[in-house]
Amino acid sequence: MTTRRAGTRPSLRRVLFVGNRPLVFEAALSFAELEIEWTWAVSGSYFEERLRELGRDFETFAPADSARLVEELARTPFDVLVSNGCPIVLPVSRLARPGRVFLNVHPSPLPEMRGLHPLNGALLNGRRRVGATMHHMGVGVDSGRLIRQERIEVSDDLDLGLLYHMVFRLEATVFRAGMCTMIDSAFGYVGEDQAGAGSYYSRRDEDMHIDLAAMDDDDILRRVRSFGVRTQGVSCRIGTRAIRVFEARAARHPALLAEFEALAPGSLALAYDGKLLVRTRQGLVVLTSFSEIDERPAATVRGWQGR
Repeated sequence: MTTRRAGTRPSLRRVLFVGNRPLVFEAALSFAELEIEWTWAVSGSYFEERLRELGRDFETFAPADSARLVEELARTPFDVLVSNGCPIVLPVSRLARPGRVFLNVHPSPLPEMRGLHPLNGALLNGRRRVGATMHHMGVGVDSGRLIRQERIEVSDDLDLGLLYHMVFRLEATVFRAGMCTMIDSAFGYVGEDQAGAGSYYSRRDEDMHIDLAAMDDDDILRRVRSFGVRTQGVSCRIGTRAIRVFEARAARHPALLAEFEALAPGSLALAYDGKLLVRTRQGLVVLTSFSEIDERPAATVRGWQGR
C-alpha cells in the first residue's frame, strides 16, 4: 500500500537510507513522495538479509568502514538522508548542502538514552518507559530537534527480545507520522527542541558481567534481563567454568534455601534439566538459559575444529 498525502501531488525526494533495521525502511517505501535510490546496510544485519528478500540494490558497511562510508555519502546526490540504527556518527556538517534534510529514527524517547544501545540502558537503569523518536540530525550524538516521539510502558513481563520487537515496530509508526508532517510542510518543519539534559548509554563490558558470589540478587537478575538475548548475554564464573547467561530467576523456597545454606556464594548447588541452581550471597538463583564460554586460545580452537 502506497502512502499519499490527501490533496497533494507527490514532489519526489531522492532518499539515502543507512542503518541496520528494516521496518523503518519498509515504511519509507510506502511513501509516493520518496524514492529510495541509495541504501547502506550494516553488514551481517537482519536488514541486509531483508533487503535481499525484497530484491533491493544496496551496499554494506561495518563500523570500521566509517571513513569509506562517509566518503561515499559525500559523493551521493541525495535530498533526504534517513538513518536508523547506524552505528557511525555521521558528520552532518560535512554532508550538508542547501535544501538537504537529515533525519534519524532512534529507539528511545530522546533526550533519554542517547547512544548505541538505549534499550539495554533502559532495563539496566530501571526505566519504566521506553519509546521511539524521529528527529533532525544535529552535530552531537542523537541531538537535533524532535519531529515525532511516542512512549510505551515497560512492564515486568517484558524481556529484552520482546522490548526490541515492540520498540522497533514503534519506530516505524513514529517514522510514518513524522514523515507525513515533513511532507505536509514541504520538508520545512524544523521540529521542537529536546528538553532536558537527558542520558546516554552504549554497552560496556563491565555491565555485561555478573559476580554470583558478591552481587545482590536483584543486580544479578537486572543485568541478565538487560542483555538477555542470544547475541549478548552476561558472563560469569562458577568454579572453573565460564558461562554466558541469557535468562535467570530467583529461587526462594525455604526448603531449598535451607538445603544449600552452607554452600559458599558463587557455588553450584544443583544441575538439573539443562538448568543450574547457584548459591548467591543472598540466596539462590536459577540460570535457566546459558552457554559455556570457550576460553581456549584461538589457535587451539582452530586446530581442534580442523580435525
